[in-house]
Amino acid sequence: MGLAGAGLALLSRRRYLAILPILFAAGVMAGQGRGTDFLSTAPPGEQRLLLNTPVLAHALVLARPQQRLRGWMAVLRLRAVERGNIHRPAGDRVRLYGSGTPPELREGDRLRAWLILSRPHNYANGTAPAISPDRGLSGRLKSSLLIEQVWPGKGGLRRLVGDTRAFAGKRLRQALTRGNASPRTTALAMALSLGVRGEIDPRLTHLLRQGGMSHILAISGLHLTALTTGLILLLRWSGGGRRRVTWSVLAGLSLYALLLPARPSILRAVAMGVVPLAGHLWGRRSSPLNTLGGVGLVLLACSPGWARDAGFQLSFVVTAAILHQAAAPAFPSGRLLLLRGAARLSAVATAAALPLTAWHFGLAVPGAVLVNLLAVPLASLLVILALASLLLAAGAPVLAIPTVYLLEWAATLLHHLATAAAALPGGAWPVPRGRTILTLAALLALFLPPAQTRLRLALVFLTQAAIIAGLFPPAPLPAGPLVMRVLDVGQGDALLIRLPAGDAMLVDGGGRPGSSADFGRLVTLPALMDAGIRRLAMVVLTHPHEDHGGGLSAVLEEMPVDELWLPHLDGNDRLLGRLADIAVANGVAVRVFHAGDEIVRAGAHITCLLSAWSARGTDINRQSLVLHIAVREGGLLLTGDIEKAGEDRLLAGVPLPPTTVLKVPHHGSSTSSAARFLDWVHPRLAVISVGSPNPWDHPHPAVLGRLQARQIPICRTDLHGAITVVVKSPAPEVHTSRAPCSLTDGAEAP
Repeated sequence: MGLAGAGLALLSRRRYLAILPILFAAGVMAGQGRGTDFLSTAPPGEQRLLLNTPVLAHALVLARPQQRLRGWMAVLRLRAVERGNIHRPAGDRVRLYGSGTPPELREGDRLRAWLILSRPHNYANGTAPAISPDRGLSGRLKSSLLIEQVWPGKGGLRRLVGDTRAFAGKRLRQALTRGNASPRTTALAMALSLGVRGEIDPRLTHLLRQGGMSHILAISGLHLTALTTGLILLLRWSGGGRRRVTWSVLAGLSLYALLLPARPSILRAVAMGVVPLAGHLWGRRSSPLNTLGGVGLVLLACSPGWARDAGFQLSFVVTAAILHQAAAPAFPSGRLLLLRGAARLSAVATAAALPLTAWHFGLAVPGAVLVNLLAVPLASLLVILALASLLLAAGAPVLAIPTVYLLEWAATLLHHLATAAAALPGGAWPVPRGRTILTLAALLALFLPPAQTRLRLALVFLTQAAIIAGLFPPAPLPAGPLVMRVLDVGQGDALLIRLPAGDAMLVDGGGRPGSSADFGRLVTLPALMDAGIRRLAMVVLTHPHEDHGGGLSAVLEEMPVDELWLPHLDGNDRLLGRLADIAVANGVAVRVFHAGDEIVRAGAHITCLLSAWSARGTDINRQSLVLHIAVREGGLLLTGDIEKAGEDRLLAGVPLPPTTVLKVPHHGSSTSSAARFLDWVHPRLAVISVGSPNPWDHPHPAVLGRLQARQIPICRTDLHGAITVVVKSPAPEVHTSRAPCSLTDGAEAP
């Protein structure tokens, strides 16, 4: 049905025929589940045995290993998975990561290797989990020695394309090396010419995103326009006729497309160039909007999961908005016509992208309207130089050296522009994600008929202002005297608390040890914005472990914070030093909280029951701050990662005020939550912040058993998502974002 609609769209001259079907198809497909999941026919117990543990995988190599900034990545298609007497067929796409020297693999190869497969975690911190792309599986190959066998497959075309891509990349690297290109320029050249983005420095990616220039890294219509223009000029200079030029450009675009990864933006750009050329050869024409809709339907019919992909949505919506705006009355002619046209194009692209970037990434960049007036011409120059370097290096690397010198200069200019754009006041700031009605209203306003110019401008301004201002957060904290939201941060802790007078505090910020991703900007900060938090009175680090403090850097940098509370100051601790430096640089007061310290803030009584007694030579978990936050209706006991020794110190201290909610120590570790401690606290609810699965068997069955034996209800982030608790008398009120949490029954282990 999708292919039939696509064909009708491509052949029709009616401009809007394809827009409604593509929106309908995207909406229907986005509302469906995640599609084919790993071993979806396997029982849950068997799935747990085959995930996050070494399994013998039979797979087909779709993309050979590519060097990344850290390690390498390849793409596989699973054929079967074995472990013991379990043998399951599979067909999932796997992104395989490794470190060290990548193995010798080519497209089309078949292999048998011991891999550790896992599903990417979908953090659920709203009232309902936001739609997430079907990212397939992640895999890890600890050593190339774990590959048992590799043998060539039957895919001759796949292998030929892969070898050609590898040859082009090798020649381009040789040219960049001979031209003394910097690592930054080398990474940009590989990304802009062959779509290899794994070597881009995350700091540059962050600068481009903050400045509204991240589209520069995506191969899109800009690249194809530069290539097409160059081919046409070259062929016309050689004396070719119009039909010969058209055939040659069509062949050139098709061959170049084979060298690129199959991303939605790339396929959309290639198709939008190839389809009109093919139609011209066969005497068929269709409106650009209709061609865009038909191409979208074809892609969705081939890969429905792309309907949920941010790149797919941004590519098609921004292009559709530009094509739709092209039908509006043009500005009056004059000397500033070119500048006015560029400004209007930049404004339309920014207005179309802003709702989707806010929805997916929690970031609004209204300053991109002005920045892209400079960024787009510079990006065009970079693309031309990168493609010229690629073509010349394919003949002989020495031929590309002059263009490499120019590319180095342009890349340096891009870095300076990105740095300046990111530093613009109000250029980019975090906003809530997942505001469905507001996002749809902002997009629909862009597509009002051209005749309704004034109404369209008014609605665009109002809806985009609401997005930028952070109105209508999707998961606001409920009303109540004392509210705590245990954020879903996987295997870590992040507790958002709103005090009676409205002040907010964040106790820990989650983190992912060993990952190069900025956890705070990807997970913690968006969760705060989704809850409607714009300012934090206090940020607290219970102890300097990455799963508790890794996400706090972004919070301190991007959100107004009054105070940072630390367990101690130690110049030798990298995490403590980094947070203290960021706080001082941003004017945040730093305070070391000690056992016995008490403070009354915003209608709540906050007491430090336990703190670090030795900055060195002691297990860091035992140095956790333990806080009790009390109001008239009850209290919260926040225990960090203390273990039995810390619990014993608490038992020997002052009597504990009444506790409504216990944050279970150390993610439910067997070394914590002793029977005497639970009897001393006697909470009405226990919450456990834990990732699933984890190699430490958290929460331990013995801990769950002790809680259930005392009839203490249990809520867990791995089962229930974010847990929001309103401290009330006689019983707390609980809201969850993934699955309901019962206050009458304990939670079983998954």
